Amino acid sequence: MLCRLWVLLLLCWISPVSAGSVDDAGYRILHDLYRATWLDWTMERITQLGDLRFQLALCAGMAAYGRDYERETARLQLAAFVGSGAVVSLFKKLTDRPRPEYPNSIDSFPSGHSAVVWAGASLFGRRYPKCRWAYYITASLVSLSRVYLGKHYPSDVLVGAIIGYGTAELAWRYRERIWNLHIW
Repeated sequence: MLCRLWVLLLLCWISPVSAGSVDDAGYRILHDLYRATWLDWTMERITQLGDLRFQLALCAGMAAYGRDYERETARLQLAAFVGSGAVVSLFKKLTDRPRPEYPNSIDSFPSGHSAVVWAGASLFGRRYPKCRWAYYITASLVSLSRVYLGKHYPSDVLVGAIIGYGTAELAWRYRERIWNLHIW
C-alpha cells in the first residue's frame, strides 16, 4: 500500500492533471482499494481520537488533575483548539464542499478531526519530545481514517492538518501570553 501511495504522489507531481482529479484518485485509492471488516472497525475507533469532545476531555483531565506542567499544556491545547476551530469553521462556510459519501452535506473542507488531532500532536510533540513520533503517527492515522471511512477527500485532511499544526505552532510561539491568561 505504501508503494502505491508513493507512486500516486509521484504521478501527482509530474502529471499536468487538475487538482480535483488527483484528489478524487487519492480518495478512491484510500477509500476503495483496501476494504476489510476488521479494518473498518479499526478505522472507526481510530477516527474517534480526533473527535473534539475526546480531545477536550483529555485537555480537561490534564487541567484538573495534572501538575503545573500539564495545566500549561492544557492551556496551549485549548488555545490551539479554539484557533483551529475558528479557521476550520470559516473555511467550511466559505467552501460548502460536499462530503464524498454524503453529497447533501456541505461541510467536507477542511477536516475538523484532522485539525484537532494535528494541533494536539504538534503541542504534545513540543511538550513531550520523546514521544513526538507517536503523536504524529497517531495524527496521521486519524487523518487517513477520515478518508478511509468516506468522510473526507485527501485535500480536506491535508488542509485540516496544516490548520491544526499551524494554530498549534502559533500557540507555542505565544505560550507565555497564553500561560499568563487567567482562564481557570
